[in-house]
Amino acid sequence: MIQSMESTFRYSPRGELKRGDLFRVSGGPIYRDKRRLGHRGTFEFLYAFQIGKRVYIEAREVDPNYGYGRSATLFVKGRSYRRPATPGVMVKTYKVRKLRNQQTI
Repeated sequence: MIQSMESTFRYSPRGELKRGDLFRVSGGPIYRDKRRLGHRGTFEFLYAFQIGKRVYIEAREVDPNYGYGRSATLFVKGRSYRRPATPGVMVKTYKVRKLRNQQTI
């Protein structure tokens, strides 16, 4: 159950995402042999929400090379965990980097 929804997300002591900001991510889920399963490309921030101690970002892909317009839910804060349905996958947090130039691609 969603505990809170925010229109901003503080990803570091000095950095904050607001609705419409463009950002890139690194990290994310990995398979047991260390293959990356996470999202790639450029995203537009929509909102952040919290479920328990985990924080997620809802974003829209804006990079035409990776699927323009698709929605993505990104796990950005909390402890890594394994899903019971997919035991070979370790869900790790994404690292967020805000783009300096906020013009769309």
